[in-house]
Amino acid sequence: MEQTTMLPVNRVWESVQLYSGRCEECSKWRIIPSKEKYEEIRETFNENSFTCAKAHEWRPQVSCQDPTDIEEQDDR
Repeated sequence: MEQTTMLPVNRVWESVQLYSGRCEECSKWRIIPSKEKYEEIRETFNENSFTCAKAHEWRPQVSCQDPTDIEEQDDR
């Protein structure tokens, strides 16, 4: 039986180089500028789903009509 090594949660967070959210309205990925902002969004996700409009805080002009920030095959 193959044994899987699990990284401690804090090591996983340290290795993340890019945070993103998927718009509930258009299903496009938007880059979130920081871990802190990502955590803020994640903590309130059940009450306030992520949309492109939420990204106006750091990208005022972004909309569902803009191309996605991350393609599905993107390795970032």
